[in-house]
Amino acid sequence: MVVGTPRGADREDPADLGSRSLPSPDVFVDTRETTLWRAKQMNVQDRIKILDYDIQTKDYFITVSKQSQAVGDKRVFLDKVDQCLRAAKKDGRYLELV
Repeated sequence: MVVGTPRGADREDPADLGSRSLPSPDVFVDTRETTLWRAKQMNVQDRIKILDYDIQTKDYFITVSKQSQAVGDKRVFLDKVDQCLRAAKKDGRYLELV
């Protein structure tokens, strides 16, 4: 993810920026959802504008190691993740996360 730092901040952790009064970020370059989440974390969501400009579109994936002891049936786990994402997008919960 590339995050343009707000004017006056020099290479600071974006998570720390919300606690101070700073001008709006110059630019966020990321997915819409991630940008909204990051802006919320920085407490600047009311100072940004999402532009309808697609730099690059590509798929995102969740991977699980075959050696993972934490996930028993990996196929069932991934199917459940897919079902949850579809349900959350359908009923609006997905947008509440950002």
